[in-house]
Formats: sequence, structure tokens, C-alpha cells
Amino acid sequence: MNTNVRIAQPADLPKALAAYRAWNYQGGIGPDDRVWLAEFAGELIGIVRVAPEESTFVLRGMRVAEECRRQGIGSQVLRTIAEWLGKRECYCVPYVHLIEFYSQIGFSEIAPVLAPPFLARRMAEYRGKALDVTIMARPAISA
Repeated sequence: MNTNVRIAQPADLPKALAAYRAWNYQGGIGPDDRVWLAEFAGELIGIVRVAPEESTFVLRGMRVAEECRRQGIGSQVLRTIAEWLGKRECYCVPYVHLIEFYSQIGFSEIAPVLAPPFLARRMAEYRGKALDVTIMARPAISA
């Protein structure tokens, strides 16, 4: 599938929010978030955002249209984000079954006590809603 991955422009945000609603993601898009769109034949088929939170980056809201899953689109989006992140640190709070998926760009599971406190609280909140999640970190790379 010839997928185009690009950073969303302000005019794309209503379409991105509509996709999030259609794909049952409640997180929204913050004013400082960097949003990536995956498109095929002009249709939005994937979305993810990197949110600056408390002096670090958090990868959030990775979604791919159900009919387009398992075709490498999410991996393509991750590689694009890894290039953008460069040597910067980033975290995510994924479902446990996605650990291997996120590890392909250098994320590894960490103990909540090693994570920024706001992420440890977020993980506890999600687990309180019976979501099987973990915390992963992609460490900063020294020059």
C-alpha cells in the first residue's frame, strides 16, 4: 500500500479529530501537539500525535483504520516519528500487547517508578479502567 505520512497542518485538524471520534479515541489534540497523518488515495487511514508534556514528549493516540491494519502503516508512521524525534527522549503508555510494535523504534518497557510521575499516574488511571497498559521509554541519545 503506497501510504503518504505527513505532519498535519492546522486545516487538517478537524479531519483528524473526526477520525479520532470514528476510531473511538477520546484523547483529542492539544494546541502544542505534533500530529502525523497516514493517507492512502486521499483518505485518512492512520493518525498519531506527539504531545509535549511536562518537559518531555509523549507519543499518544496511535490509530489505524481497522480495514488497514497489519499492512505496515503503523510501522511506517513510527519510523517517521523516530526520524522527527532524532536523539530526543519520548515516552508512551501502550497496551501491553503492543510492546513489540513500539520496540521497533527503540521504546522499551520501564517500571512506573522510573517514569515521570504524571505518566505513572496516567498508567494507574488507565489500569483502574481495566486497561492492560504499560509505560515505555525511548531514551535520549547522547551526542
